Amino acid sequence: PGGIIDMDCTPFACGESFIDSRDDQSYNTVNINNHCWLANNLAYLPSVVSSDIIDDGIPYYYVFDYQGTDVVQAKPDSNYTNYGVLYNNPAAQTACPSGWHLPTDTEWTALTNYLSIDGQGGSGNFPDIGGKLKEAGTNHWETEFCDDGESPSAVCNSSGFTSRPGGYMDSSINTFRYSGVVTYLWSATENTSGNGYWFRFLYSTGSNIIRGSNG
Repeated sequence: PGGIIDMDCTPFACGESFIDSRDDQSYNTVNINNHCWLANNLAYLPSVVSSDIIDDGIPYYYVFDYQGTDVVQAKPDSNYTNYGVLYNNPAAQTACPSGWHLPTDTEWTALTNYLSIDGQGGSGNFPDIGGKLKEAGTNHWETEFCDDGESPSAVCNSSGFTSRPGGYMDSSINTFRYSGVVTYLWSATENTSGNGYWFRFLYSTGSNIIRGSNG
């Protein structure tokens, strides 16, 4: 999930699936507060590199635990079919299908405010909103934790967003980490304080969504 398109620009009925013309990948969509969001992890993979290749200035595409450079070989991997692609920030900025865009920090905040019962929590965290965005069940999430008890109406994936925990590529130690446990969702907005771009973070043992930034 993460791609977004304004409803008045949508060339199809949001809620339907569509085909990405670049690679024939099919995506589900969901209407949340009159914005159309992708309801699958993005899987656009024009190239692939191993975890020892890092550069914050060059677009790089990774498949969790895949240590090679062959796209054809990487695509049948279960980590690709289950979780899609891991993008560094330069890759994420241009990875969305034609007509779609990476959400801005403001658009992420509007989404979480809309789904929030109690409003914004401390430090940019939203109680139980993460649970509403996470795919239900434990087929992909290590633990189904969607409601901490503060908001009884919070239900796993009640938004239809269907985020799966693809983990991430830790560039500080050149290692893939925490598939099934966490997911990072990039934004298109740079942190003007100089610490990279804003993102949102979901994790298996918590029901909130966390706002942060890094390169």
